[in-house]
Amino acid sequence: MSQTAFLAAPDPVSGTGKVSFRVFLTAAVGDFASHLFFGALSFRARDLGADPFTTGLVGLAGDGIYVIGALFLGRWWDPMSRRRVTTAALLLMALGLTLGSFAPSLVLFAGAFMVFRVGSSLFWPVLQSRLSDEAPADLGSAVCAFNIAWASGKCVSYALNAVLFAGWIPGVDWTPAKACAVAAVAAAITAFCVPRDVVRPKSVQRRTSRAAPPNGLPQRLAVARLVMFLGACVGVIVLNQAAPILRARGMSADVGNVILATIVGVQMIVFEGLRRRPHTVGRTGLLLGACVFLIAAVGLFLVASTVPLLVVAAVLTGIGIGVGYVQSLVLSLAVPASAADGAGKHEAVLGAGNALIAPVAGFVGSAFDARGWGDGALWFGLVFVVAGTLHAVFRLRGLDAEAVRGIVSEERSSP
Repeated sequence: MSQTAFLAAPDPVSGTGKVSFRVFLTAAVGDFASHLFFGALSFRARDLGADPFTTGLVGLAGDGIYVIGALFLGRWWDPMSRRRVTTAALLLMALGLTLGSFAPSLVLFAGAFMVFRVGSSLFWPVLQSRLSDEAPADLGSAVCAFNIAWASGKCVSYALNAVLFAGWIPGVDWTPAKACAVAAVAAAITAFCVPRDVVRPKSVQRRTSRAAPPNGLPQRLAVARLVMFLGACVGVIVLNQAAPILRARGMSADVGNVILATIVGVQMIVFEGLRRRPHTVGRTGLLLGACVFLIAAVGLFLVASTVPLLVVAAVLTGIGIGVGYVQSLVLSLAVPASAADGAGKHEAVLGAGNALIAPVAGFVGSAFDARGWGDGALWFGLVFVVAGTLHAVFRLRGLDAEAVRGIVSEERSSP
């Protein structure tokens, strides 16, 4: 049997206009498994003899594969069965996690991580494209509910790793290898719980020629992806530079967990707020407002000397990241002819923010520290976000200040 025949959609069922709960469950468990692994990655690499630089190279290689896979594979997989591709992706992720759990050397562990990232680059775009299949008329709300689902899985993985690695549960010897194994089991079980394909509305089937979308949607999509990229940059800088930032202020590393938990928690609140107001998709004010929040967040991180101020900066960061992510994903599913291709490019931009900015910000931070200036990564982030905001203003110039109500459903009604 050929690959195409195996992955062809087998008798899809009629959609109900609402996204299946199992899609949300798949997203939650998928992100739970991913971040359980990410939380243990540096420790597992250290157990195999890696230094911080080598660990960074492993992460960079994995992120590079993710960006390439998400960018180029979405359109290829789009005509095929969403269910079967998602199942295959989860099994590939489980294979990578299993190999990572038992890898006897750093080279094999790096290979396992790359296998996992190939699976991830298939999993997320294809699963996200189901949102436009199942709820094309309510895409904004569906995307926000989907985001709440994966963010919930991420929060659970953070909490589980924190509790178990800290040894708070007597008798449980939690190791990085065990974290990889548990993540593998979760991904493998979920692979057999993916819901059946639904009949795709004609408006979301793959098309090769279309009239130009109204309301400047392509321009808004480009700006939304830029805003999400800026949010990813700020997030990765805060994540990677939390230790030196806190050390320079005489604070303990535990504050870093509070900051990260605040960012994720605020993102979930933003997702819920936008779910209740889907007509705000593509609004110029919302896109630029997210940039302003990110600028304010980085600026506050630079001057904050107390925990409450750092928490406020984390709140601003969560708002900016959450708004940018929702706008990018909704428009990525609504504008391109191929939903999976649009979702793949959305994920590629997100992955590029993580892969490219982390080493650059780290290099600038090290250069500043060598001169005794401090907070170099944050200064880099501030300049980068300000420059990106100015570019966003330029791109949005001349468009209406507000997107049309029902912008997504209007776009979906195109023949």
